Amino acid sequence: MRAGNKRGTLLYMDNRTSERDFTVVVEGHLVAVGVWGIDGTLRFREGLKPQPADALYGEGRHALFEAILREDARGRAYGAHAVRVRMDIAGTVREFDLGNVPGGGDLPR
Repeated sequence: MRAGNKRGTLLYMDNRTSERDFTVVVEGHLVAVGVWGIDGTLRFREGLKPQPADALYGEGRHALFEAILREDARGRAYGAHAVRVRMDIAGTVREFDLGNVPGGGDLPR
């Protein structure tokens, strides 16, 4: 039992170390009847400036996309027919539509 707890603690610490390198914040709200707005932000820890080809940049971006897709599903549950996304990755802002529900759309690469 003790080894299991120790292993769990190590895994938790590994995850927290990775999470401390970046922060993802995603908020959704109804913009108009049938339109869900999503604001997503990815920030890297002070002193870190990963480039798009770096693994850390990819991990943060992946976490942001997953959070946006979860918020998209929440908007659909509230009856949204379209989703508008504003995404800020380390100061670079992009806006796009996810498309019409239920199919959603492709996130930019």
